[in-house]
This record gives sequence, structure tokens and C-alpha cells, in this order.
Amino acid sequence: MNTRSRWLRLVLGIVLAALSVVALNFEVSSNLAQMPNYDAIEFIMPETLIEKRRVASGATAGCPCWGCLSRLVGLVPPTNIGLTVSEHPTFFVNLAFFFNDNNSSYCLESDSSTIPVGLVISDEDNELGAFAQFSTPAMNGTMAFTLPETVRGLEIGNTYRWSVRLYNRYDDYSSGRLAGGWVKRIELTPALSQTIANASELEKLAVYAREGFWYETLAILAQQLEAEPDNPSVQKAWERVLTSVQLEEAATEPLVPSAAI
Repeated sequence: MNTRSRWLRLVLGIVLAALSVVALNFEVSSNLAQMPNYDAIEFIMPETLIEKRRVASGATAGCPCWGCLSRLVGLVPPTNIGLTVSEHPTFFVNLAFFFNDNNSSYCLESDSSTIPVGLVISDEDNELGAFAQFSTPAMNGTMAFTLPETVRGLEIGNTYRWSVRLYNRYDDYSSGRLAGGWVKRIELTPALSQTIANASELEKLAVYAREGFWYETLAILAQQLEAEPDNPSVQKAWERVLTSVQLEEAATEPLVPSAAI
């Protein structure tokens, strides 16, 4: 092999190596460009869900000992029903109180500064499917209640009514205010199951929102809000999802912790 041929081979090798690096960088850049981000999260309502009647009222009056309840709303789309893939999904309600010296100061200064809550799951024939008790601080905001693993979970293909009832006292379960919505559990397709199995939390959020899984969308966003409280993109995604389904009042209020009893 003469000198010229060796030089040609060397130059060709360098060119091919450079092209490989460029192609690799382009592929990485393309993949990064296609990765979801919080600014692109958009909840898409399924068109196949049949609208359900509202569970209780969004605006209620009444003065339990911790203050007067001015708003109690189950976080559901305008159809009052949402999809889930979970056997034990998380449900959300938003509540607001106004306080006055006559009916709230005593309770809030005593040991009764938490609210007893009951989460009730019923099927379409109003037969009780599950019941769980929680407690939550007496403060304005959005509360999350996950159906405990200790109770019977939702079955695939079935539709359920869920309601959260706030009781006046722990020893008085005959009164209180309730709100909620409906939930239908469906099974993921094999393709979506594979996608979810290999996805990050942000990628899962994007898939669930795009495919119309309401309860997973809210649950992941709530988890990310807790994990990244100072991330404005997460907060904006939460607000955008709630505002898109006419839940503006809840969009900017804080998440309130709750605990199973």
C-alpha cells in the first residue's frame, strides 16, 4: 500500500468517526427534545366516559366545631367521573372554612384541631365497597385520601361512587358534609403497560394525562409537588390541569396532609 492510499484511509476513518459523533449527538438531542416536561403536561378528557350525577354539593353550609364550612368539592372533571388503573387509587377534595370567635376558637385551641374524615366507596347499586377513616388538619386546601391496602380494592371494568365525609366530631358520625365523584378502573393496554414500566415519573405523568387517567395524573402531580415544593413548573402544571377541568378555586390552594386512622 502506497503512502497516498494510507493517507486516504486515515482521512476517511477520521471523517467517518466525526460523522458518527455528529449522528450520536443528533440522536441524543432528538431524544431530549422528545422527553416530556412539566410545561407540556396536558390532561385530555376521555370522550367515551358517560357523565355521572354529582356527589353532594360543591358549596355547603354548616358549622362544625372547627369553623363554618364554606366549600367542599371533590376534584373530578365536569363529567363527575374519572379513570384509574389502580386498585387502590387516591382521591382529592378541596375545602375551605371561615372562622369566627363564636364557634371555632375553643376547638382550635383544644385537642380538636384535626377533622375526622370518612372515605366511602360504593358500586353503582349503592352497595358499600370500602370504608376508611382519616384525620386531617382543620385548614383550607386540597386533601388526598388513598384507599388503604387493608380494604377491598376496585375491580377492573367496574364503576364506583366515592365520597369523602367530614364529621362534626369523632364521636358523631350521623352528621357532617360530603363531596366526591365517580371512578372507573380500566386495564392498561399491553403497549401502555410496557411504556409505563420503563418510564420515569415525569414520563408516566405525561402518559397518564394524555390517555385521560384522571386519578393517576393528580396523584403523581401531588407527589411531585411534595417532593419539589419550590419548582414553579410543577406548580404551574398542577394549576393548569385543575383549571382545564374548571377547578380554578382549588388550583392555587395548598395540599393538606391526611393520615389513615
